[in-house]
Amino acid sequence: MADKDKGAEQSAPNFVSTAPPAAAMFLGVRAAVNPKKAGEDRPLKAIRKAERMRVKGVSQSDIHAQTSKMLEGTPYSGVTYGADKMPRFELEDASAKVKAAAIPKGGKAFAADVLDHPELYKAVPELKHLSVSKSANSGSQIAGDEIKLSQKVFSGSIVGREIMHSALGKSHLLHELQHAVQDIEGVPHRDGRVDEGGLGNRGRRTHSLRPRNRGSVAARVRARSAALSSFRQWS
Repeated sequence: MADKDKGAEQSAPNFVSTAPPAAAMFLGVRAAVNPKKAGEDRPLKAIRKAERMRVKGVSQSDIHAQTSKMLEGTPYSGVTYGADKMPRFELEDASAKVKAAAIPKGGKAFAADVLDHPELYKAVPELKHLSVSKSANSGSQIAGDEIKLSQKVFSGSIVGREIMHSALGKSHLLHELQHAVQDIEGVPHRDGRVDEGGLGNRGRRTHSLRPRNRGSVAARVRARSAALSSFRQWS
């Protein structure tokens, strides 16, 4: 049974949950360490347990189920693995809210001013300071420390502010923030844009992101090494 699960793990795309369909952000090792510094150690404990179980050949479904129990009563759920063998856990984003008029017309705002999601920023504080602005085209994207949201996200402007559709703006913004998390964790990903004017994957389940050469390999290796170093420090 363990061999069968191992084969499935090899072919599994990154950031694919074995949990029931849900709106969630996938976070990695570094995001588990940050809450520990603030006194919330359950995500880190769940990853430690998952690592011990994985080494013993326990199936991904059992790892997810047991670590989910450890995280009951928190906004997090269980640990899963992608093809890169890096652990990740889920943070629900159903309670996250977009501030529809946060972006100045023709200007920028910080992600924390646009999206109210304190648990995400606690886990990945770097995200708070990403800039968010209206794109000149129909697709949303992240480049460096700037997120440009599709024109389709906006319904117009009023009193010098860009006005976003709340549900659509939240979907696009969370999608690009997920890419940012993967870059911070050193995980390659596929660039599947939510640019058709719909809610994309987020309305029904978490992202299914496959490896892609985003940025230099050396940069991803450095980010992953930093994540693992931080994990060992706090283990």
